[in-house]
Amino acid sequence: MFKVAVLAPSGIVDHGLLRALEEEDIPYSLATDTGSLDTEVTAIILDVSSSGLTSLDSTAAKLEKLQVPLICALPQNGLGRFDVAKAADFFLLPPAKGEISARLAR
Repeated sequence: MFKVAVLAPSGIVDHGLLRALEEEDIPYSLATDTGSLDTEVTAIILDVSSSGLTSLDSTAAKLEKLQVPLICALPQNGLGRFDVAKAADFFLLPPAKGEISARLAR
């Protein structure tokens, strides 16, 4: 069973992401900063769809200490705008049916 923490630095979480987590029966918690994350999770999904983050390095560095995989949820036009090299994986929003579970299983 998976459990994820959804980190949304802007405070706004993509509705398609939340709907997909619910449809896939994946329990989740929400956080707006790294200090309030539930660390007893399978992975952390970083929702950058409305945050305007252009580099994920500082957030990824903070999360690296937790030793929990980071998966980035990117807006459709986000592939060229975001550097996901520090992430274990990524997917585009809205995710395809079953995509989050598949990424977590990796």
